[in-house]
Amino acid sequence: MKKISVVTIARNEEACIAECINSAKGWADEHIVVDDFSSDRTVEIARANGAAIFQRKMDIEGVHRNWAYQRREMNGC
Repeated sequence: MKKISVVTIARNEEACIAECINSAKGWADEHIVVDDFSSDRTVEIARANGAAIFQRKMDIEGVHRNWAYQRREMNGC
């Protein structure tokens, strides 16, 4: 059975990232956060809330999001 994955692209979202991740709990199998090298606590908070974290410099949103899905596929999902 396929997993349902949520991908969030973030940069300096420490105030909102926990709420974002937690809003998908209960219906999504995993939450992937692609962080654009935040200078705040975004990565720490996302990790503490169960998200898989990848860091990558943002270019084009679609390319960024597809890159995240490729990471998921590499992990056997």
